[in-house]
Amino acid sequence: MAMILDRLFSSKTRVKILTALLAEPEREYYMRELARSTDEVIGSVQRELGNLEELNLVVSQRRANARFFRVNRRHYLYPELKSMIAKTAKAGGSLLVKKSDNDP
Repeated sequence: MAMILDRLFSSKTRVKILTALLAEPEREYYMRELARSTDEVIGSVQRELGNLEELNLVVSQRRANARFFRVNRRHYLYPELKSMIAKTAKAGGSLLVKKSDNDP
């Protein structure tokens, strides 16, 4: 479990994407929309969405010429992540984990 949390919270872009997706879990976003709402470049958003899909925290669906992303509400960490995001947002904090010099 610690490994998945390290992977989740080590990237500022990943945290921003998770925050956006967990704020409205029933909503689907297309990639450019997430890039605009997180104020991140499209390449970073694309890479982090791939990482989140690999962890099965985000699911995507292709419709027409667009790919839509949403949080996987069936993931075992979903309730805890949603709660952490909500509590952190209320406190004005960040979920970003700083890596030490010893981390790979």
